[in-house]
Amino acid sequence: MRTRRACGLCTSSSKRVSTRSPTRSGRSRLRPQFFLYLTHCRVAFQTHNLIFAFGEWLPLSRVVWDGPLIMTLKIRLKPLYSGVDELFHKHLGILDASASVIELRDFVVRHRTLPITGESRDRLTRLLDFAASSIELIRKGTCKDWTVELRSLAFLPVRRPGCSSVMLSSCEGQFFLPDPSGHFEGIFNNLVAFLDVEPAHAVMLRPLFAHFDMESKRIDRCVTETVIVDSKPLHKIDDALFRRTRVNREETTFFKQRLPFFQRLQYYKLASDASLIQSIRVLKANRLDVTYTVNAQRPVTLSRPLECWAREVNGELQLFVLSSLPLLRRRGTSIAEALAKCLGLSDSDIPITAAILRYDPDEADVLLRKSGVRELEHSVMAELSPRTQDPEDEDDELRQEILNGFRPPARQQQKQTPPHLGPSAALSGGVYLSSSYGSYSGSGSGSGSWRERPPAPIEIPLPVSPVRPTMRASRSSTAPEETIDLRAFVESEEGRNELIHLQIFAAQTLIPGVEATTLGSRAQRLYETPPASPTLVSNPSSPTKRTASTTVDLTDVSPVGYLGEKYVFDLLKDQLPNFGYENWTSTLRILAGFPAFIAESLADFTYEDTDGSLTEKLYPGSTSAMSPRPEYLMEVKATSGDQNDTFFMSRNQFHQALHLSRWGAEADAQRRVYVLFRVSGIGSGRTPALKIYADPHALLAQGVLRIESEKVEVRIA
Repeated sequence: MRTRRACGLCTSSSKRVSTRSPTRSGRSRLRPQFFLYLTHCRVAFQTHNLIFAFGEWLPLSRVVWDGPLIMTLKIRLKPLYSGVDELFHKHLGILDASASVIELRDFVVRHRTLPITGESRDRLTRLLDFAASSIELIRKGTCKDWTVELRSLAFLPVRRPGCSSVMLSSCEGQFFLPDPSGHFEGIFNNLVAFLDVEPAHAVMLRPLFAHFDMESKRIDRCVTETVIVDSKPLHKIDDALFRRTRVNREETTFFKQRLPFFQRLQYYKLASDASLIQSIRVLKANRLDVTYTVNAQRPVTLSRPLECWAREVNGELQLFVLSSLPLLRRRGTSIAEALAKCLGLSDSDIPITAAILRYDPDEADVLLRKSGVRELEHSVMAELSPRTQDPEDEDDELRQEILNGFRPPARQQQKQTPPHLGPSAALSGGVYLSSSYGSYSGSGSGSGSWRERPPAPIEIPLPVSPVRPTMRASRSSTAPEETIDLRAFVESEEGRNELIHLQIFAAQTLIPGVEATTLGSRAQRLYETPPASPTLVSNPSSPTKRTASTTVDLTDVSPVGYLGEKYVFDLLKDQLPNFGYENWTSTLRILAGFPAFIAESLADFTYEDTDGSLTEKLYPGSTSAMSPRPEYLMEVKATSGDQNDTFFMSRNQFHQALHLSRWGAEADAQRRVYVLFRVSGIGSGRTPALKIYADPHALLAQGVLRIESEKVEVRIA
């Protein structure tokens, strides 16, 4: 099996950084990826007034902004064609500006723009008409993006229109194409004329590169990066002496314990074949700086301070960290970003890298497995076993872990109740629900303050077939619950960070669908994943509504409940048409800055599915499951633990599930559907998980769910 090697960053004042694809040459040095550090570069270049034109750096006094014919056409066509911005901004990289192409002043004096002809207008009109439809096809993957070659290159800083500063331009962000000859329009039309014929084909824009001399503008040819450690360039430091005298043994031990997880991330996340790192060493530094030197007639050097820096040397990841950096910051985002970039991971992998630093080894192992990052095979592990070690760094326990399959040392089993994120009173007549193979006790109950150490996940074997959940009645608890000021939490830094964390995952989550199951003579839609949707055996004549109130009482509300509702709101508003805060029919919406909901509430969210969007997501491809476009009443059940943990449902919620059930003789007449949104992992630092269970009472009637309780309260109707 071939091992894979990460893309890190080599720093030297004598070597150019490169954006070329990594080679597959054994154990050569990690290939640098300068484009990953564009944020640093942008900051460094903001205050310098330079422009790259005609193969050299020029002062801004030599340049002006002049819009060529194609930009004029764009401005005139913008009110008529919505696809103009998509084509020019996102795919060609030309910003929405009337003059965004650089010209030399000497050329502008001689150049006069020709008037727009009818033929030019018609040609561009046809081009834009086709481009608008092609963009959607590109997103769906049915049409290849013909600008990918252009956008894969990085460009040097250019001046933005109407701005006095210089910004480093990149294909990943904003960039401009210098046009010193004024022939951009002709080249553009010649190269993209193929768009007039469907389907669009991939095209290599090499003529465009040659015309604009883009190869000479590559960052690796014009900018040199140097890291300064304690006032000395890093490449001039005696590496062996520095490792012996500056090693932070405590931090090195901490990171070595997490080395197997970083190797697993590399192996499963990297797109190119390369070797993985074999060891990690943390080195102390009193001062860290990075400089960028622009190769001009008069070289310009820019500098900025750093908190940390990571590089690879012969399979060892060296992490330089400021000695003055607080311990909390050593587990923070800056360290995670440096590690992810040196390991060759993408920006989307930074959150999971940060989680590995925050979690205990066994918790990190569970997190990776749930993210699809499995343990490595023995053949791969044998390749990663360190060949040599310094005498002072012998670590038999760590080496044994590597040879044994990167399994973290087993911790002593302790009978303890993991802290929960808020009060959850066991109300009379309510029940706690869980899956049939159980959960660790205490999740969602007991005392504890918000944002304590996340509870250690319990090792649960993944089921190979659908598991029928169990509904258990809750036992009353007399343990005192700690009162939490929910408003203060939402306004705190912890609360804001947690909301941002959930909002990011909500943007990446799709509404799950439902599999069809035939029961008897009727086709019912059931979930084949372990549902946790209960019901109450009773028969109220009408649904029990939540009492309307003119005031909002948030005294006994858990932060987990609000975070779960906010997560579902962010998810639904991005995927359902005409879904807004008006559909959030819970008193908790006031915490998100929306007007207070003081009417009678039937559920946390209500949504009239007039165009069938939600029905199509829940029942994809089915035309008969929900023929009348129903109104969905959605109740959110959020916990900080796993999907199989118990969660509380009140008597009123059971009544709603029963009254709105589609099970029975009058089911076809029902135009409302009761749905449970089961959200787990809230506030635990892990990736939140979402399962949706429609019509929980029907699931009970079909035997998919069952009630297990020591006693049930019964009343004559």
